[in-house]
Amino acid sequence: MVSEFTKYQPYVDDVVALATSKVTEDTSAWLKKADIALNGQAGNRLQALVPVRTRRAQGTFFTGHELAEQLLAYADLSQAKFLVFADPTVGASDLLIASAKLLSRKKRLTGTIKAWGAQLLGIDQQKEFIQASKARLVLLARSLHQSFDEQAIDWASVFPNIGVGDALTEKALYERATHLVMNPPFAKMAAPKDCVWAKGKVNAAAIFMEHAVKHAKPGTQILAILPEVLRTGTRYKKWQQEITRMADVERVMSVGLFHNADVDVFILVLRKKKVMATTGRAFRMTQKRKGARRLGDLFKVSVGPVVPHRDPEEGPLYRYLHAKNAKPWVALHRRTEERRYRGTVFTPPLVVVRRTSRPGDKHRATASLVLGRAPVAVENHLIVCQPYDGQVSTCERLMEALRAGVVDAHLDKEMRCRHLTVASVRELPI
Repeated sequence: MVSEFTKYQPYVDDVVALATSKVTEDTSAWLKKADIALNGQAGNRLQALVPVRTRRAQGTFFTGHELAEQLLAYADLSQAKFLVFADPTVGASDLLIASAKLLSRKKRLTGTIKAWGAQLLGIDQQKEFIQASKARLVLLARSLHQSFDEQAIDWASVFPNIGVGDALTEKALYERATHLVMNPPFAKMAAPKDCVWAKGKVNAAAIFMEHAVKHAKPGTQILAILPEVLRTGTRYKKWQQEITRMADVERVMSVGLFHNADVDVFILVLRKKKVMATTGRAFRMTQKRKGARRLGDLFKVSVGPVVPHRDPEEGPLYRYLHAKNAKPWVALHRRTEERRYRGTVFTPPLVVVRRTSRPGDKHRATASLVLGRAPVAVENHLIVCQPYDGQVSTCERLMEALRAGVVDAHLDKEMRCRHLTVASVRELPI
């Protein structure tokens, strides 16, 4: 079966031609073309040539030059005399191009290409990406050297440490690197049988990161761009503990929406430990200040248990709340909708918060105050906050706090996923 990624070949042919041809036109025009090819064109052409269903299925979204250089700004170059940057999911080499800019150059173009060839390592399963990676790195070297003569490149031997491979079976690449630079796939995949932190389908980026950290040599710095769900999702707390058992966290920083995919991402910088710990801990960008109050100090927080299309309408008849009939920022007194339900119900007063929450929304934690005496059944798209003291006034103060800018700022920084979790609501500052 022919891969859809063969549709990327026309772009590869173009960048190879640009990287090797003699410059007979105005040199400034060639340099401008080279700049475009090195700064965003690879990802734009992938988006135009390869169907989005294929890119999503494989988790193939290129980093882009801006995010790549933002990540490499945190590279510590002082810990190794001979720097070796490795990317186990290299794509078209956005991260290796940013890495190469940190390396020294020789007097001649051929010397720089040979030196970089020993210092830049990368693998990918798509052969088209490997060819594009090599061509773009040659193009970078030519641009820096202002070399305009025709280049006879043996693509089989240039950049010999960049080639087709599988990041999840490879080991040598990780062991050779002083720096691992990563933007792994974000698609879903089955957790390995020996996975200690999850079962079933998980985000592939978590599996790729665990493999990289496990096989990196002690002292290796690992710089990665990862989906926010790995930082904020409750399911990945055990993954964080496994990662921090093997590596020290140097930086965790949210950077917002990934430019080519509808996913928020964060930067994670790690250092492989010399001695593994027996346990690890979850990582966060900010620490709770001593004496600061969180929502979970005053409220029991849980997800509404009703799944409308799964749970049968059997049992007692209850007042029923869901995301559409729980009007935002008002006190709900009356029974506007009912349903039969045999599961857990809640007795007011309480506050319900919508789980859907996008970064940048006017109100990240949109809420409704629920009053009355009769128990209510609550749909699973709402998070229920029950005051420990049972007081309406406590709920009213929470409603005021959730509308305040401090909660929005906190969630925009700490919770870049599109759905709030129980853990994220418990941690809200009030």
